[in-house]
Amino acid sequence: SLASAQRRAPALYLQGLCAFVSKNWQEAKDVLLSAEAGGNRTAETYYMLTIASRESRDPNQAKRAFELLRTTSPTSSLLHELLGEASDLNYTSIDAQKEMSLAIADSHRAPGLHLKLGFLLWKAQQMPEAEKLFDQELAIDPHSYSAMHYLGDIAEQKSQIPQALKWYERALQELPESGEAHFAVGRVLALEGRDEDALRELQASFPALENNASAHYWTAKVLRKLGKQEQASLELSRVREINKADRDVLLTKLSDGER
Repeated sequence: SLASAQRRAPALYLQGLCAFVSKNWQEAKDVLLSAEAGGNRTAETYYMLTIASRESRDPNQAKRAFELLRTTSPTSSLLHELLGEASDLNYTSIDAQKEMSLAIADSHRAPGLHLKLGFLLWKAQQMPEAEKLFDQELAIDPHSYSAMHYLGDIAEQKSQIPQALKWYERALQELPESGEAHFAVGRVLALEGRDEDALRELQASFPALENNASAHYWTAKVLRKLGKQEQASLELSRVREINKADRDVLLTKLSDGER
């Protein structure tokens, strides 16, 4: 297709889409720019080009692509999605929620949008509304790991431990290599008093969560209950190391005038 004058631009778009989905940001940016030059100037092209340029640390190209998306497709759900994410990064939660709601209104069946709005509401502690949106996301994408994980978190916060375990285990089935998923399952198993099973899952969260103090803390907690005091002490030492390193980084940022 790339050798065909008629099909070159659509083929470049699809090549850029593949790179984008694979998170090969530099390649995605370069190929999408070629697709644009060949005449492919859709909202989807500028949406992906904005993100790929940002992720490949080309702010000028990201700004240009965003402005073209804004001016050529002012009512696009993709524009509202980007505006919502930008508002969230700037700590303007209400604006972020508004933009994500507009994105959903424009593309009600698009995967990921209900999840993103649900996440904003979850951060704002609006749990009933967030729960509904995560359920709606699963109706669109039954394999959404994140929707399952957040539903597990909400159930855990409500002390609905069996329900939390159900969601976390479903999330783990979707992404068995996730250290976060193993940690969540292990933590809930520990709350149920199933210490041997909990230890297995908590240990499976490493090395992915090697620098996560909470994962080491819960592992130490279970090891103590199982009478493995020496191993528990090693895990608690790791907790202290991680916390000290995090404090040192924070102090360095503060001394450099960062917020």
